[in-house]
Amino acid sequence: CDTLITNAIGQGFFVDVNPSTTTTYYVRYFNSFCGSWGDCDSITIQVDSIPVISITPSVASYCNDPVPLAASGASTYVWLPGTGLNTSSAANVLASPSTTITYDVIGTDLNGCFDTTQISVNNVIPLIASVTVDSNTSCFGASDGGATVSATLGSGDYSYSWSTGDTTQSISGLAAGSYQVTVSDSVGCQDIVSFSITQPSQIGVIFTSNDPC
Repeated sequence: CDTLITNAIGQGFFVDVNPSTTTTYYVRYFNSFCGSWGDCDSITIQVDSIPVISITPSVASYCNDPVPLAASGASTYVWLPGTGLNTSSAANVLASPSTTITYDVIGTDLNGCFDTTQISVNNVIPLIASVTVDSNTSCFGASDGGATVSATLGSGDYSYSWSTGDTTQSISGLAAGSYQVTVSDSVGCQDIVSFSITQPSQIGVIFTSNDPC
């Protein structure tokens, strides 16, 4: 322990400290009447780093289905307000707000340190997709069917993903069977439509004989 009073950060029974890093403080009693020092003692103040909270995804839009939001970086979480959430005290929540909203997410670590971040969930108009079968197959076993998907509402441009692997608005060369197409808009809202291509019945040939023998 230091014996120079001028080096002390404080005097008396109480002292306030606010270290930026983990620091050890020493204290000893000085008897001003006798001009002597008492025993030395110490205390270490541990400074823990503040947790960094992040939300995935960083941009979210609510269309038809609840939007999954995941917080990370801490041990416990509180979402405020709880409006439109399936829970307000978990790392993973589902958001389905009736209007565009910003959530404050408070994350606390095991040391009691906390941090706050925000995530906005946009309430957007969902897109509506429909499929027109341009043509069914012309013959049994043929692969000349075709279909076109159309979309309304939503936001921005549309993109298409067919179960055949095609990404155009119209497809052809389809055999009889069941298919599916997913239409997405610029904010990630989707609509999935299923449809079928049919085919004529198979032609049967019956052979007859007029030979009397």
